[in-house]
Amino acid sequence: MNIYNIDQFQKNEYFWNPVAKRRARNYFIKLGVGVALIFALYGLLGYFLFVTHAFVTQTLWGYGAAMVNLAFGLRLALNAGSRKQTRKMSLDEKHDYALYFYHRHGRKNAVLGNFYLVICAQADVCQQKYELAEQALEQIVMEKCKADQLKQIWLLRLIIAIEKKNSRLKSLILSSTLSSSSLWAKEQHRMISFMSDDEQRAILSEDYDSGEYQLANEHYMQLHCAGPFDEDTPECVRREKKAGTRAYLIGWGPNEYTPLGTLKDFEYTNRLHEIEVPALIISGTNDLCTPLVAKTMYDGIKNSKWHLMPACRHMCFVDDHDTRFKMTRPRRDGGRDAICVYRIGPENGTN
Repeated sequence: MNIYNIDQFQKNEYFWNPVAKRRARNYFIKLGVGVALIFALYGLLGYFLFVTHAFVTQTLWGYGAAMVNLAFGLRLALNAGSRKQTRKMSLDEKHDYALYFYHRHGRKNAVLGNFYLVICAQADVCQQKYELAEQALEQIVMEKCKADQLKQIWLLRLIIAIEKKNSRLKSLILSSTLSSSSLWAKEQHRMISFMSDDEQRAILSEDYDSGEYQLANEHYMQLHCAGPFDEDTPECVRREKKAGTRAYLIGWGPNEYTPLGTLKDFEYTNRLHEIEVPALIISGTNDLCTPLVAKTMYDGIKNSKWHLMPACRHMCFVDDHDTRFKMTRPRRDGGRDAICVYRIGPENGTN
């Protein structure tokens, strides 16, 4: 049974962690009781207004809006309490807690489903359950992924590729990513040193709420990530989206150059040689993934090619959309083309 496949999963056959299941069920019981009480109060209020002949449609609608706000407030309060609980849970408890929520929300809401699947995959990897982690990642709806989740997903796939020799894994694409969080941070601070003295001071102050920091960080991200955007920018970037600020903060940190989250100790450079499948490494010359970061992965993976895209930043697919798309476009024979400007590899005499 694939526990992450909603159609296959049988909750009565799964051996739940009792603590996680009890806490998850209590969340929904509290939510249901709270919403029922709110609607009961609304009904009693409407009855009172009717009996006392004080019934006014506008008044009832006003109270109705207040009740809806109260229901949302209850949901937010329960979510805050849930987050506090999960911080104290063991990995097994956290996994089953997220799994319970996934099977309650995953079919109706792909965004929430993705959120819980990433949590489950992280817990599986930490417990060395790589087959389960891979199953969780396979159920993620990529079209509904938030940008910050993509980094977590690719890093999890890199861990699985190294830790578990999977016969189903045929190749890897490592696009503007990393094998060492410490090297990533070091390279970001090297590039920060090229900025103005005022911007360096604002960034290094770590006063993340100050206006000076916000402006300096925005300038840094425009230099090495993306933006500003206009009508010529691909639609997938311009469309409205929900920024996963909290997930990014927990997974990585307050910004690109200060890894303080759960991935702060991500160090897999010395195990890259264990990857045996072909790997395509993609990065830009002005990327957050600097040429040193990309070449470190290229040097470590035996059967790899590195495509360095000139004048491109972290979002290579935005700065040179056509080239980036052609690089991995499907072919009629089922393979994929590898078209690029710079191809670095043993076949052309470079090392």
